[in-house]
Amino acid sequence: MKNNDKIVAQFGSELTNIIAEQALTISKLKVLFEQEQSKNAELNIQIKALRKEDKHGRSDTKHK
Repeated sequence: MKNNDKIVAQFGSELTNIIAEQALTISKLKVLFEQEQSKNAELNIQIKALRKEDKHGRSDTKHK
């Protein structure tokens, strides 16, 4: 039975390492996702400003 306990302990240890690595990967991806959301929000603000500017005829992009 001691051999089986060692095998189970080894397997449990390997699973723990895999889970920890996956949790770290998920955490990194979450940070990257939040950064992209922030960039997207900033770009949306810029787009709205450009559209508003264009509607008021102050943009150089009209009638080119």
